[in-house]
Amino acid sequence: MAIVRIAYLSGSYIPSREANSVHVMKMCSAFSGLGYEVLLIARGEERDIELDFADYGVQTRFSLRKVRDQRRTLANRLFYPFLAAKTVQGIWQESDLLYARHLPSLLVAFFTTPSNFILELHSPPGIVNLRVIKTLITTRRFRGLIVISASLKKRMLSLLGPEWDNSITVAHDGADSPPNELAEGAAQPVRAGTAPELRVGYVGHLYPGRGIEVVGELARRMPEVEFNLVGGRESDIVYWKNEFMGLSNVIFHGHVRPAEVYKFQRRMDVLLAPYAEVLHHAGGAHNTAPWMSPLKIFEYMASGRAIIASDLPVLREVLCDGLNALLAPPDDIEAWVQALRRLQDDSLRQKLGTEAATILVKNYTWTERARRVLRETSLQ
Repeated sequence: MAIVRIAYLSGSYIPSREANSVHVMKMCSAFSGLGYEVLLIARGEERDIELDFADYGVQTRFSLRKVRDQRRTLANRLFYPFLAAKTVQGIWQESDLLYARHLPSLLVAFFTTPSNFILELHSPPGIVNLRVIKTLITTRRFRGLIVISASLKKRMLSLLGPEWDNSITVAHDGADSPPNELAEGAAQPVRAGTAPELRVGYVGHLYPGRGIEVVGELARRMPEVEFNLVGGRESDIVYWKNEFMGLSNVIFHGHVRPAEVYKFQRRMDVLLAPYAEVLHHAGGAHNTAPWMSPLKIFEYMASGRAIIASDLPVLREVLCDGLNALLAPPDDIEAWVQALRRLQDDSLRQKLGTEAATILVKNYTWTERARRVLRETSLQ
């Protein structure tokens, strides 16, 4: 029987400033757009669901249920998986598929519902979680393991064994298709007579490892270029404003709703992704740089703007220097300066931006990701 109902188990807070919340909202929208009935379980306070969908720029075509949370308390971490599984049961007696980005919730739901399941991982599991995964994937209800990069698949095969190769699917992160596909092309922003030589953008967190130091050094060396930063906690913004004291060409825009990020990016000439070789999530202890698939990269590609990104092996799974981006060593500031100088060429910017958007539409939209996940797990 074809799958009709997908219960998506997440540990995300909705709404929040974390990329994982964008990811789960977009994936549920994509599954729903393919004709499935979708129920997303997330953390957060109940409010008008229309506000949540508006914040993330998704259509209200799937169900969202939140487990009330007192914000990351120990008790909440312990009880959330039970409440998440109970919420699914309370709405649907039985789903056709459990799709999990939150292993504890999947483990509880596994014992409370007979549904088949898919597990998605964005980093290698610790020792305890690895044991849980090894047990779950040997059951008849296992339908596939989704990972976000080829590097992560290689790591998981080293942990699980090569015999699991056909059960692990690489599905990089994604982004929405640009409005009207590529009808807008990569046309350059309209520039007034007093406009800066280049308008450069950065979207994302401002904590260490995200490359804000690179942005500051570029601003010092290139006063004729305007640097615009979107995102960051208030404390981080205060810190970096103090660090960049006297740099009038750096503008902090603060938090922008996910639904509005595309408009910001379209106003830029160049977008930066200066990831360090060692990178942690907010509050995380593990280096995610070897296997990450940054949401930001795909949103940049969708905007049709030229990208300069750190030359890291995992990013080369998607970006090709000189084809759809320029790549620079993360610790070589001179290489970043030279890359920006190259992008003073309008034709090069347009070539890179158009190619990036073309590749995004072909391979990395949320709809294509959802379709690939279901196809590779023999569920579509």
